Amino acid sequence: MSKRKTLLGVMLIAFMVTFLVTTGSSMAKSITWRATSVYGSGLQFYKSAAYFAERVKTMSNGRLIIQMNTGGSIVPAFKE
Repeated sequence: MSKRKTLLGVMLIAFMVTFLVTTGSSMAKSITWRATSVYGSGLQFYKSAAYFAERVKTMSNGRLIIQMNTGGSIVPAFKE
């Protein structure tokens, strides 16, 4: 019975250390995506995309940030 309790204790400690190491390292970094829309900021299509980006940021606790940009702000029109 003593060996069983010792083994269970070691397994529990290993699980806790693994959990703390993986959650700590994943929360330290955030990922930022730059996204562009072909629409201007006044149109509903852009507003919907901006709302989606904000929801992603909220639901991922700030680990994934989508930076929305209006049409032509990253790449000028008619450029490849």
